[in-house]
Amino acid sequence: MELRNRLIRSATLEGLCGADGQATPVLIDLYRQLAAGGCGLLISGNTHVLEEGKLIATGLGASCDEQLAGLEKLATAVHQEGGKFCLQLGHTGGQGRSKICGRQPLAPSAVKLEQYPEIPHEMDADDIEKVVPPLPPLRPVPNRPVAMPSSYTLRTVIWLIRFCLL
Repeated sequence: MELRNRLIRSATLEGLCGADGQATPVLIDLYRQLAAGGCGLLISGNTHVLEEGKLIATGLGASCDEQLAGLEKLATAVHQEGGKFCLQLGHTGGQGRSKICGRQPLAPSAVKLEQYPEIPHEMDADDIEKVVPPLPPLRPVPNRPVAMPSSYTLRTVIWLIRFCLL
């Protein structure tokens, strides 16, 4: 990925999305303003790949196809101002709260830790597959960025490659 400069806005959790994980006009305008101000690369805050991995109620989501339209608007706003956009993909694990993510949080172990609010559900092989599926071998293509998908439908992977990385 070639950037117009070395100004990079690191991943920052804004909390400006709807409860459904959709990018709101306020979030889109914030990213547009940052790109217009000269930022070469904007990295989203923790973007959940599963609803049960949501960190905050108003966090950005990439967990279903319904969230793609908002993500596309976000990336397009940045691109129109000459910037590049990347998603910081995440899963909160034991830091999650069932009242936010809708079920007991998923984590590698069902261990109560002082800094976490509740005992998480221990992930089984199927849960792990949803968060971190096996990736095919990556082959570099000259002058093209490499995409590393996480827990997504094929449509989402194609969208990420088309709108975020190029």
